[in-house]
Amino acid sequence: MNYTVYRLIDVWNAHIEKYFSFPLLLAARNIRPIPEKSNSSCPKREKETTDTLHKLTQNRIMGRGKVELKRIENKINRQVTFAKRRNGLLKKAYELSILCDAEVALIVFSNRGKLYEFCSSSSMSKTLERYHRCSYADAGMNQSSKDPQGDYQEYLKLKAKVEVLQQSQRHLLGEDLAQLGAKQLDQLERQLDASLRQIRSTKTQHMLDQLSDLQQKEKSLMEVNKALRNKVA
Repeated sequence: MNYTVYRLIDVWNAHIEKYFSFPLLLAARNIRPIPEKSNSSCPKREKETTDTLHKLTQNRIMGRGKVELKRIENKINRQVTFAKRRNGLLKKAYELSILCDAEVALIVFSNRGKLYEFCSSSSMSKTLERYHRCSYADAGMNQSSKDPQGDYQEYLKLKAKVEVLQQSQRHLLGEDLAQLGAKQLDQLERQLDASLRQIRSTKTQHMLDQLSDLQQKEKSLMEVNKALRNKVA
């Protein structure tokens, strides 16, 4: 019986040292009684006892710190828990930014709407802008990757439009006219005449506006001149 008790103490000490990395000093650890004669059932009993102690130790370690995740009904306890967890979360965010040289932004709103925030950079707004750019860029890439065939068709349409505009510009400059027929040349001539009329009309309007401004300035100078003459006289 004494041998079994001291064997249990040794097994328990072994489990404590394994999971908590420090020795448990027991007075009876170094006491070695004279072993009694054990019957055939002792090894089996020792194994069952060892397994039971191992399960108990595992349950104590795995169960340590477990909290049921549900809303805390007590208002005071809820506020205390929020303050502790909030400070721990802010501390972890700060440590992550320092240890890993990461850009960290943390935003927390309490149930009363009070804001708590942490930002490792100089400005929270810059970090949020960076986040939005990355989010929208990822969304655009995902959207474009969904329909590559449609993107290619859109590219072909835009390319054809650009080529038509470039060709029209060359025709307006008097280039590549040999490939045009008589009807197309007449249409180009009418287009150029209309453009010239519009240009001349706009130019004439600008000249009239400038003339009106000059006349207004002349009138103002004449009034100032007249006032100066009256003062001299």
